[in-house]
Amino acid sequence: MLEVLLKIGLAVLMIIGLVDVFRMLCGWLFKTKLNGKLWYVLTVSGHEEEAEIALRGAANRLKWTPGRDEKCICCVDLGMDEETREICRKAARDCPGIHLYTPEEWKEKTEQMFAKP
Repeated sequence: MLEVLLKIGLAVLMIIGLVDVFRMLCGWLFKTKLNGKLWYVLTVSGHEEEAEIALRGAANRLKWTPGRDEKCICCVDLGMDEETREICRKAARDCPGIHLYTPEEWKEKTEQMFAKP
């Protein structure tokens, strides 16, 4: 019985390993020399219990994303309560690349980014 469980566990680990190898291979095959800007946009409104987890998770994913010159997480305040706003401010202080915006600031930022030269 123990041998069967060991074989099942080993098979599961092998499948996970093969999926990860396939993911790395695809990342290598589709790598380009184009270094653009990568923005994660997170909109938060009201009281959001998982705002900090979402911001820190996005920061972690962004940290491991290769090949971009400018990477940032934009948290747009669509009417957060004060507690959630303070949590987002703390996450922005602790994690580089997280920026907080009001809707007006976000509109201005995107207009600057996508304005024709």
